[in-house]
Amino acid sequence: MAPSPVAAFARGRVEQMAVSATPIRTFDFRSKETRFGPLTFIGGLELTSPNPRFGSFSAFRFLTPGGSFAGVADTGYWFFGTVEHDEAGRPTAFSHFTMQPMVDRHGKIIGRKWLTDAESLAVRGGIATVGFEREHRISEFRIDPQDMKGPVRNLDFLIPRKELRTNKGFETVVYAPPDSPLKGARVAITERSLDPVGNPYAAILEGPEKGVLTVARKGDF
Repeated sequence: MAPSPVAAFARGRVEQMAVSATPIRTFDFRSKETRFGPLTFIGGLELTSPNPRFGSFSAFRFLTPGGSFAGVADTGYWFFGTVEHDEAGRPTAFSHFTMQPMVDRHGKIIGRKWLTDAESLAVRGGIATVGFEREHRISEFRIDPQDMKGPVRNLDFLIPRKELRTNKGFETVVYAPPDSPLKGARVAITERSLDPVGNPYAAILEGPEKGVLTVARKGDF
């Protein structure tokens, strides 16, 4: 049996990757419209790399506004880089792009999809909160782009484990605004772990409103 791509990494290795970017100038190729209600489409990027580990990206969050970022791939990798912009503020490229495998508490590369199916990410105060499915959990990690370690701790995700479907777990983890009724609490929402009436389970993980809830579906959303 061939070793997994993750297992091919040396322990603790960070791999620099060449990434090519093709700018996307319009949100809809049939129209030049850039205004959508209160939103303006600035631009996007189509990204490619010759490295076979590039891709399967689940989520990323900016560490600096519009610049450096951290992300997770559902193949068991962290990725980091910087978005470059032109004079008009439109994204033009990724620079300083790296990937590294997720490791356990002992620093050993995990290398198994079942244990590293990362789907969601929130960052604040140097801590990355990652939601995993299959082996359902929400874990905290200290952010170090040059040497990501194993989890600091696993959070109580509150939702009964029996209600979480194998490949339809924590698709979103996000911080509520500090001035909202949730007082900056983290909120986790499942993909399609549904209650008896078909609504996805979710949880407010901390704060004054801590508890389990469901999200009312609207059509296909």
